[in-house]
This record gives sequence, C-alpha cells and structure tokens, in this order.
Amino acid sequence: MGNVVTYGFKGMHNLPLPAAKHMDDARMAIPRMVLNADVLDDGVAQQRGGFKKLFSLPGAHSVWHGERTLCVATGASGAPALFQVGVDSALELALVGGPSRRPMEYLEAGVHVYLSNGFWKGRYDLAINEIEGWGLPLPLDPEITQVEGNLPPGTFKLCYTNFARPGRLSGSGPVAEITFAGGTAGIKCLNRPAMALAWITEPNGSEFYLAPIDGDDVIRKPYYSTPLPTFGVIPPPPLTCLTLAFGRAWGANGKGVYYSDPFKYEQFRADNYFPFPEDITMIAAINDGLFVNSLDTTWLLKGTTPAKMTPEKLGHGAIPGTLGWTMAEGGAYDPKKSRTVTPIWFCKRGIVIGRQSGVLVFLTQDALRTNIFTRGAATSRLINGIVPQTIFSLTGNPRGDFDDGLHEVFERGRIFIPAPGVLSTSGGAIISGEGEYL
Repeated sequence: MGNVVTYGFKGMHNLPLPAAKHMDDARMAIPRMVLNADVLDDGVAQQRGGFKKLFSLPGAHSVWHGERTLCVATGASGAPALFQVGVDSALELALVGGPSRRPMEYLEAGVHVYLSNGFWKGRYDLAINEIEGWGLPLPLDPEITQVEGNLPPGTFKLCYTNFARPGRLSGSGPVAEITFAGGTAGIKCLNRPAMALAWITEPNGSEFYLAPIDGDDVIRKPYYSTPLPTFGVIPPPPLTCLTLAFGRAWGANGKGVYYSDPFKYEQFRADNYFPFPEDITMIAAINDGLFVNSLDTTWLLKGTTPAKMTPEKLGHGAIPGTLGWTMAEGGAYDPKKSRTVTPIWFCKRGIVIGRQSGVLVFLTQDALRTNIFTRGAATSRLINGIVPQTIFSLTGNPRGDFDDGLHEVFERGRIFIPAPGVLSTSGGAIISGEGEYL
C-alpha cells in the first residue's frame, strides 16, 4: 500500500462513509475515531491534557463558578451540604435537602446566588456570606375582631406579610374581612406573628396599605400612605433549569416553567407559569426568547414578555445537565466576526445549537453516533486561551440503541487492544499476557 498524503484532520465521523470520502477535497483526513485529542480548526490534532487533584472532597458534584465557586458534597454530618471551594480547601456553608446526588442549579443576580435542586431551594447572600431561604413563606390566615377605635364605618380587608429585614417581604397570604356599622371602631389582630406586618384597605376599598398597629396589636386609626408591594406574591416552588432572562428568574418544576416578577427574583405568582405536556429538562435563553426542552421535545418561547409568548415546537429535546455555551456564527458578511454566545446541548440525535434567531442546528446527527444516556454535563473553555471548546460528558442509564464497541473504547481510554503476545522458547518457558511489546 502506498503512502497517503494529508494536510490535516477534521473531526470524528463514525457513521458509515464510502472509502473515497475519508478525505475531503482539501485533503483533510476524516478519522472514524478521535480519543483524548482536540482537533483544531486548522487541522492540527493535539493530545488533550490531563488534570490535577487539588484536594479531596467526598461526594463532590454540581461545581459552579461565578463570583464564588460552589459545589455540593458530603458535609460533616454525613448529609449533603453546600460548599464554597477555594484553591486548596472547601468551606461548608449549609446543609441542603434532597437526595445526596441530586444536581444543584445556580442563578447569580447581583449580590445573590439562587440555588435549587428541585427538592431544596435557597439564596446565598454574597455580601454577608450566609445561606437563607429563597422567598419567605406566606403568613397565617389573620384572626381579627372589632374593638374601640377611630376607623370609619365600612368593610375592611386585612392581611399579613412576613418581614425578615428591609428588602425582604413575603407575599400577602390569606385575607380576612370585617364590617363596621354605625360609629367608628378598631381592629384587633389576635394572631399576628412578631415579625409580621398588617395591611388594610380603605373602607370598602380593594388596595392594601400598611396599617399602624399599637402595642396591643390594635389598628385604631386610618393611615393610607404605604401600599402593599407584594399582594398575590408567593415563594417559588423548588425549581430546576434555572435561567436569568429579560429581568426575570425562570425555572422548571415538573411540566411547568415558572417566572418571577421583573427584577424581583423572590417574587413569583400562582398564575405566572407556562404548562407543557412533558417534564422539562432544560431552559436556555437567547436574545429574543427561550428554548424549553423535555427529553424528547424542544419548544421556542418567542419574545421577551411572558404575556406575549406562545410555545412553538421545534426539535428533539435535551438531555438534562448538558447545557453549554459556545460562539456560533451570526448572519454578518464575515461570519467569524459576527459570532455570538449561543446555547448548545445534547439531544437524542447528538449535539445541537440553538441559534439566536430561534433556529436549531444539528451539528452531529449525520456524522457522529453517540451512546445516549439519561443525564450529562457540559463545560466550556478556551484551548490555549484562544480556541473555544465545549466538552460534554454523558452518564446514567442508556437510552435507545447502544453501541457496546463504542462504549468500550471510551471506557478503556484507548482505541485498540493489543493482541495477546505469546513467546515459546526451547527451554520450555512460556511468556504470555496482554500488553504492548517493543
């Protein structure tokens, strides 16, 4: 067989190709298998580097890097806990609920990081280095009675809000109602918690205002200057697929996609969600909408205002955990100069990019056969600080057709297994085994 001259390599292509197609018109070789190597745009294939262990942290997973580096690992009590990761150690911050290996989601907004794993949720205050609840619980159903006072006759409505500190106010909770006939009266709150505020309407009104409460928990005089800013607000349910987009926090719970009030990331409302027919596995924001994925379906919520968004079915879903970000070419005359940060993920047909235009581009479905699993992970980096790259890892249980040969290659970390070598000598000694012989 004669020499074959090639000017470089293209990426892996393990679907069947005619023999003549293993090299393109530019004499770039198209390998069937690439393992532990990076194939760069200029055709150079270079060995991928290894990694260095910094310190031990049992059970570590869900590593996230923003203002701080956080992860979940086994805490001192043996239960899962949130850790802040440093250069050579990790500091335990708080215990977290849910299964020990349940992936944690993170959303950073200003001086807060919102966290949820679908069972437990919290908010990390970077300024004071403390973990607190994400959203305050709703208050009690008010118990009230009529006493002496200076409120005019009419029907009053009253509700409580929980108050933690300035800037942290719960939703309004249940509403009580009382009617005065004849002369003036007052309202006594029988069960107001110590850290709860009371809010009342004007007589026969509907808007709530902060009520002046005397030391004996009685509202004796009208005062309508501070309106209630959180009427109808509820704390978020435990969420997955956290996303910050269009001034709102977004997340999934089962088949619903929930969103917060604008720039109020703790304030959700019972009706502020989009229902879908399948459990949601991923949400990815673009400039003018959201890609919403289940395991088998991709929808586009086009627009930036929830009231104007309508789901449009597009594609084949997403494997949870595989959302990454890459630089994709835009529509300018020079594509390389119009590259924008774009979501990229794994679906059952391989790797897909969700363009800013709302179009899906399936990068590998005609070139790469991959064993699909139920969960994955993704990370983006720059090779040598220049070349953008997104790396995916799949784990869990296999889905669909499974190629045992392909799986074995990646499990053993090498493409070929050297055949067993056997050497028999005249003296009767036999040397056998598997390995490479030089």
